[in-house]
Amino acid sequence: MRTANEGSRPEGLPLLSDQIDRLAIQQWVEKQDLGVEVRMFGRGFRLTGPLDTDALDSALTALVARHEALRAAFPDRGRTGRQEIREARPFTPERVDLTALPEDERADEALRLAGAFLSRNLDLDGGLLMSGVVYRLGEQDHLLGLAVDHLVVDGQSFEILVNELWELYAAAVEGREAKLPEQRFTYADFVRWEAEWLGRDPSPRQMIARFAELLDGIGTNAPVYLPGMLRETNDRYAVGTFDGSLPPETCALLTEYCRSARTTPFVVLFTAYLCALHARSGRSDLAALIPVTRRTEEHLLDLVAFLSTYATVRVRVNPSLTFKELSRTVRSAVLETQRLGQVPAPEVTSSLAPNHLGRLLERPCTFFDVAPGGWSGGDREAAGLSVAPTEVPGDQHQIESLEVFASVDDSGVDFTVLFPADVFGEESVRELAHEFTSLVHRFLTAPDTAIGDVLRAD
Repeated sequence: MRTANEGSRPEGLPLLSDQIDRLAIQQWVEKQDLGVEVRMFGRGFRLTGPLDTDALDSALTALVARHEALRAAFPDRGRTGRQEIREARPFTPERVDLTALPEDERADEALRLAGAFLSRNLDLDGGLLMSGVVYRLGEQDHLLGLAVDHLVVDGQSFEILVNELWELYAAAVEGREAKLPEQRFTYADFVRWEAEWLGRDPSPRQMIARFAELLDGIGTNAPVYLPGMLRETNDRYAVGTFDGSLPPETCALLTEYCRSARTTPFVVLFTAYLCALHARSGRSDLAALIPVTRRTEEHLLDLVAFLSTYATVRVRVNPSLTFKELSRTVRSAVLETQRLGQVPAPEVTSSLAPNHLGRLLERPCTFFDVAPGGWSGGDREAAGLSVAPTEVPGDQHQIESLEVFASVDDSGVDFTVLFPADVFGEESVRELAHEFTSLVHRFLTAPDTAIGDVLRAD
């Protein structure tokens, strides 16, 4: 890969494979009159203490200037479309004063307003794909909402942006240079590299062939079956959610087991989730999508770009295996999928299931993700300002799959299940979530007991 461009503004860049896929999905959803495909994802930050608004504006402006992905524009959005990197310009978040409201209503109203504000898709021709708003709740109490377009950044990119934002803010307040990593590789470099790699290197074709071998007989988009399903197709896009958490005693067992077995919470929780699907559906040959990052080289670690994809893991649940044995099998499957997942998902899907439009599934699959340490970097201090990440209720108009997102940190394990409510009844999702939390505890209590025996003991 080449090093970062020096002083030039790249024009006429190709689209990333995943960008073509997401734009095609958006066009299909809108053509089918299914609402709006919301591309944005964001977070809220409760700010307690003296907020220097000029320093915040300066930090956000520096962030936009530093990262080309935030300044991408898409004037031509077809399969052979192009994108451009626009010139940097000042960025000032919108400001709303809520102090006229009763004090006990301000925070909830700010979250409600922020959810609507941050869910608005931005103009793809405008050359600015980040939005921000500050709600004033009191003299030293504010809520900052930030959102970025998923066309150009992934979740890890958002973490990078958040970390750099508060370092830039602190530096502006303290009158010093910000301590940021050197950029040796730019968004434009990555876009060019992917196009060249997919077009000239034999490795992507070899990886896709290996995927075809692993998924033979099940396909890349294996449907999820749960008792009480309302339908087997997914074309209405009504979204349901269910929140859960692991009890403290289960979290303690998880920490100890990961330490002793030298494994990760992702592998343990994912194994238990697959067993829950097996228990609820009776199926042993299971497939699930997991996130895969292409930040496999040091110069990509701090790059803000769409570097994440998803890939299908196939696992056969053998009830005669112990949880410890099955988790090792799952770990091996995950590692190979992460290796093969360096190929963008649409490239794999179009080769193995050419009749599917990217991730738009006729029948729902399942997606599983765990964020170690939670999202948005946790609480922090920035030049006397206390910063606490806060979930903002986003506006989701459609969902393609049964999705489980878990957050693992020192305070425990929380998870959220998002599901197409036109496909799965809420009660069936609740039962799956209960099965999942129950199995995590029982497996960690008896990791050397056969899975079948643990399931029969329920």
